[in-house]
Amino acid sequence: MTIYQNLKLPDLIALVNRIVAIEKIKQTLKRQGIYFSINSIVNDGYCIRIPLNIEQRNFILDFIIDEYFPFSQIKVILKNFDQFLKWPHFERDGTLCLDENFTINPFKPEYMFIIAYEQSVKLIKQCLHNTLESDFEDEFLAYWTRYIESQGTVLSYYLVSLPKKEIQSLYCCGNIKNQLVEYYISADENQLNDYCFRQNIKSRKEKNILFVVLDHPPRPDNYGNLLNLILKKTKSKQNNFNYFKQYVKKGTFKVVCAFKSNNGYMFVGLTINSPLINPKKFKRSTFEKYRNLFTLVNNSNFKIKKAYHNWVYGRDQDINQDLLMGKRVAIIGCGSIGSFVLKNLVMSGVSNITVIDPDILDFANVSRNCIGTNFVGCFKTKAIKYIINKEHPLAEILDKAQTCQTFFSNNNMEEYDLIICCTADYASEMFLMKQLIDSKKNTPIIFAFAETGAVVGHCISILSPSESCFQCGFNDATAQFQFLVCQNKKDSLKKEPGCGGYYNPYGEIEINYINLMTSRIALDILLGKEKNNSHHLWISDRCQLFDLTEFGKKIITSYSYNSFIKLPWLSNKNCYYRDKHGI
Repeated sequence: MTIYQNLKLPDLIALVNRIVAIEKIKQTLKRQGIYFSINSIVNDGYCIRIPLNIEQRNFILDFIIDEYFPFSQIKVILKNFDQFLKWPHFERDGTLCLDENFTINPFKPEYMFIIAYEQSVKLIKQCLHNTLESDFEDEFLAYWTRYIESQGTVLSYYLVSLPKKEIQSLYCCGNIKNQLVEYYISADENQLNDYCFRQNIKSRKEKNILFVVLDHPPRPDNYGNLLNLILKKTKSKQNNFNYFKQYVKKGTFKVVCAFKSNNGYMFVGLTINSPLINPKKFKRSTFEKYRNLFTLVNNSNFKIKKAYHNWVYGRDQDINQDLLMGKRVAIIGCGSIGSFVLKNLVMSGVSNITVIDPDILDFANVSRNCIGTNFVGCFKTKAIKYIINKEHPLAEILDKAQTCQTFFSNNNMEEYDLIICCTADYASEMFLMKQLIDSKKNTPIIFAFAETGAVVGHCISILSPSESCFQCGFNDATAQFQFLVCQNKKDSLKKEPGCGGYYNPYGEIEINYINLMTSRIALDILLGKEKNNSHHLWISDRCQLFDLTEFGKKIITSYSYNSFIKLPWLSNKNCYYRDKHGI
């Protein structure tokens, strides 16, 4: 009793749970006739050792149970063989990489143990029969990284754009961050310049790295042959060779090797010693004469960290990213809807956005804007651009601190694939609609706004202004929106101290549903999933605090609260532009 008297109650309960779990495991192993021994280890853990004979070979497995068990995974270690880089899924210390997806069930720890035991036996049998050898290629980076880390300090190079040729030169720049040197590389010099500018990196760009695409990654027993694979690739075509021979006079140069797998690209970095040959004398016909003079520089491998668009926003497997990367979007209004929609679209892979808003950030804006107090007194557009440039330097943000009337009087709408108006300002909305109809173009426009308290959100998407327009939803005489769900009350808008200061009372939680709806519709339009003019609504259960309009009563009768609704957006025979809609 004296051993445990200083334990706090939570620690004592954890100890009891662990002892009970161990006892259940012991009873299960005995019933199944599995020989074992058990010892306590540091931090109140246990090691259960099980000797195995698998296909006439003896193995010793240690099952490590830590102080958090049965609320943690069991670690399994192979003790009597070093199979690192010989068998897949074995770490340097002998740990087996088992399937981590099996369920932890703290109420049946004996089942957890048996699953770990059966998976371990299965993995060893598969390795004995060489059925997992292809995993060395499919998971090449995991093994290569461990291989080069064993050779000493490894620098990281950030690849900010994906090269398009199988062999070409890369530009490189360095940056000191937290007393460490970071390197950024790209085949596109302009893109690298833009990236460095947005990250405030001031460094000279050098074209000093060779990029080579190889057919497939080597397996561990062939890592030492990687240089020969590179040399073979450079000799395979005259164009490849022309790129390569530019580097033979450098003495030492770096190479980035790429391998394409089913799950995306894998990259490794190497440093090569060249024999300082005069490029004019170095020809494909004499290549074999010099081949053995090229060597790898010891302990000079470096990591390539993927920082290019398709990896950052789709892990190389999102088929929509190539399409989104080329889209241009204009967002009007950088407030409680526009600022978050902009950030959502950037994080979804939209790389070219113009943000238009003449307003300056005030303290009262901060609680429902993704711009913080550091930027109070700044134009919202410039502040959001600064934030996005720092967090997402692959995106190009154009800031325009002006009204949409000023901007689109001097810029064509058809330059954009989508325009999103988040101003909830009738004058600017009608200006956009008139510009679109007069242009006789079909540039998609989303009009997004919230009702009082953000209890209801509206997104009207106009893809074909010849069928219907935003004005079709308004009374021409009163300029009142005809599809409000809740009745506007006199006190629904709150007044600030001072003249003319009104605001819609809601916070970020309330408006967030409308932001998500607007962002989702925007992506659907950019990806071609939205085909017709539509009216999207978000209806929250807080509508019950308000009197409903006739339209609202119909909606609530047909749909449930806290739901997203999509309705057709039809033409109105009383619309000012009815003649444009063929009415």
